Amino acid sequence: MAKAIDWIKANYDRVAAIAAGAFLFISAICIWWSAIQFDRELVTRLPPRAKAASQPPVAVELDRAAEQLQAPS
Repeated sequence: MAKAIDWIKANYDRVAAIAAGAFLFISAICIWWSAIQFDRELVTRLPPRAKAASQPPVAVELDRAAEQLQAPS
């Protein structure tokens, strides 16, 4: 155990680089796995139903006025 600690003290820069590399590798795997899960969820999600478009109130009034002009009572 003492030899390992002495080696770490002597090669601190290597230990830090190995630890950083391991952290980045694990982070990359986690991000990749999350992207795969997101893609699966996105594919399985159904698109929402389209609502029937209703005319705005002004257009309805203009249609009534045009009908009255075409056939006055």
